[in-house]
Amino acid sequence: MGSRIVMLGGPGAGKGTQAKRMSEAYGLPHISTGDIFRANLRQGTPLGLEAKKYMDAGGLVPDELTCQIVADRIVQSDCAKGYILDGFPRSLPQAEVFQQLLVLARRERGLGDQRRRDRRGNRHAAIRAAFVSEVRRDL
Repeated sequence: MGSRIVMLGGPGAGKGTQAKRMSEAYGLPHISTGDIFRANLRQGTPLGLEAKKYMDAGGLVPDELTCQIVADRIVQSDCAKGYILDGFPRSLPQAEVFQQLLVLARRERGLGDQRRRDRRGNRHAAIRAAFVSEVRRDL
């Protein structure tokens, strides 16, 4: 397993700038949630279209949807040697789900692209379950 770097900081702190520099220096993909939201929109994916509803309304994309989009991205083959996350996770629930995503991604690492796509539903179900348990814990 390669390096997984998480850039945290407030808006305008330079996370994106530093992440781009580190990406070039270490040869790791720079993963920004904004970039992957836009890529999903361009591709017309169901997750991208769902995120668009929130973005068009000027709201934040919910944690569950954000985690699903990040989960789909970090299991892609270019992330096999690691990646740099820019601004994710942004909340404690996202961080808790990210821990689970690392385990799922490790299990899928050796699979081909089609098998990873086939397992997308399993990843999304695990994320939904994590957020349901989080809501129940808060009640």
